[in-house]
Amino acid sequence: RLGGGWEVTACNVDFSDYGAVEEAAGPTRRVEADVRDLPFEDASFDVVVALDLIEHVPPADRPRALAELARVARRRLVVGCPAGTEALEADRRLAGHYRRIGRPPPTWLEEHLDHGFPEWEDLRAALEGLGRVTLHPSESVATHERLVRLEARPLLTTLSSMGSRMLDLVVRSRARPL
Repeated sequence: RLGGGWEVTACNVDFSDYGAVEEAAGPTRRVEADVRDLPFEDASFDVVVALDLIEHVPPADRPRALAELARVARRRLVVGCPAGTEALEADRRLAGHYRRIGRPPPTWLEEHLDHGFPEWEDLRAALEGLGRVTLHPSESVATHERLVRLEARPLLTTLSSMGSRMLDLVVRSRARPL
């Protein structure tokens, strides 16, 4: 949750799959739009955050999407996405796991496999010239794979959710202010 004083604009092509999403503190608005053509003026937002987005954009459109995100960011752009061959191989194994247990892979996983993941250098190249770029790996590929395997089992969904919350608390406790 954000503290007071923040205005949040959530942007997505479709919000129908979000269910009962907890609203952020302060004024929040939802805008349906495509990341490749954002309906905002240049430098509209102090901070733009795009998490788990780029891997759902076709590879040929990723530089345009990143440029649009940078265009609407006044001070900072934060992009988080799976990257590299190791992460894509883990998702291929996960899709196989779903099929072996007789369940279809989730839509998000199918999109990962359809579009592939950017390589670190692809991200750096797409962001070059748009400002200072720092790339950091995020979660452990092995941990991601284990958690998704748990989520594939309906009886273990609650356990996975609890584990995810615990990991979130650990990450937050180790986070440093900007």
